[in-house]
Amino acid sequence: MTAVLASCSHVVVTHELDHPTPYNCFKPHSGQINCVKWNHNNQIIASGGDDGQIVLSLAEMTEKVFIYEDESSKGVSVTSIDFTSNSKYLVSGGADGVVRLWDLKRSILKRSFKSHLDEVTSVAWDPLDSHFASGSRMGDIVLHSIVSESSVANFKNKQTRGIRDLRFSPFKHNLLASASEDGSVLVWDVNTRKMTTAFPTFHQAEATGIGFSPLNNLLMASCGLDQKINFFDIQDKRVVKTLETNSPLTSLAFFGDGHTIAVGTIVGTILVYDLRQSSSAKTILKGHDTYPVNAIEFINKRKEASSKTPKQTNVQSGSSTLMSSTGSDNSKQAQDVESFDQASSPYNSTVSRTTRHP
Repeated sequence: MTAVLASCSHVVVTHELDHPTPYNCFKPHSGQINCVKWNHNNQIIASGGDDGQIVLSLAEMTEKVFIYEDESSKGVSVTSIDFTSNSKYLVSGGADGVVRLWDLKRSILKRSFKSHLDEVTSVAWDPLDSHFASGSRMGDIVLHSIVSESSVANFKNKQTRGIRDLRFSPFKHNLLASASEDGSVLVWDVNTRKMTTAFPTFHQAEATGIGFSPLNNLLMASCGLDQKINFFDIQDKRVVKTLETNSPLTSLAFFGDGHTIAVGTIVGTILVYDLRQSSSAKTILKGHDTYPVNAIEFINKRKEASSKTPKQTNVQSGSSTLMSSTGSDNSKQAQDVESFDQASSPYNSTVSRTTRHP
């Protein structure tokens, strides 16, 4: 499957990784675009912008299909979005501190959560679609339940400043990672409501992006404005490798193959690395002029046939190698990725609608 990456700045750009020039470039918003996500079958690209809108666009034709906007907070920047694994729901965070839950099947705003006192900077669904987390510029993280439609937990490290990014582990569904403005990278257990791992000093500036490997249950990566990409062993609680770049980094994403990772920069480029090879970027993608890349996201990798032999992705760091070694269980979990299924798309590509909610 070809690796395709979506990214945003003042425009939304898609790239095939073998080509440095954009595959598509379009402008679904009137101002800056803060976030971008693929739906479960890679047919739709969702984006949120400073114009207060969430726009769903056809990925191939870049045509707007739906526009979601909360009329009660018209013009409030949408800062972060995330789909459930089947694209039934979408959660969004706003500059007004409100987290909004959208029912895409019914095209309604299902619920608003006034969970934060400052701008919501990141939202993330857990892999089971039962809870979602939101983080704010004040440094607090709130866990919400889709069943009770309420906030069920609050996390905050007293030393941590604003949250920049949140991601759940695809393997251990109770683990939530955060990247913060003070450079710290933390891992939380949402069941016990406690912090399990802390990497407070490995970024000398804001940590801007965080991600778990989709194939290696021990590997986590972060990037920051200090121009570094750090790779962590979350079991041994150590850094196993650091990549130095030439630009401050703004965002990070793993591809489903487990060995391809991309980072956005403040100067408008995207650096793509193959973790099996050298420490240099194998591809530099362009298309954002000199605007900072605010968010990047790979398409969802289609499911693969099950195997008794676990797939392993190595991160080489001198003589040290970090690999997954949890046997068949890890192999089974590693394939828990939503498939590419054009026929199951819930969106009608022939109709363009605007949905606003009073």
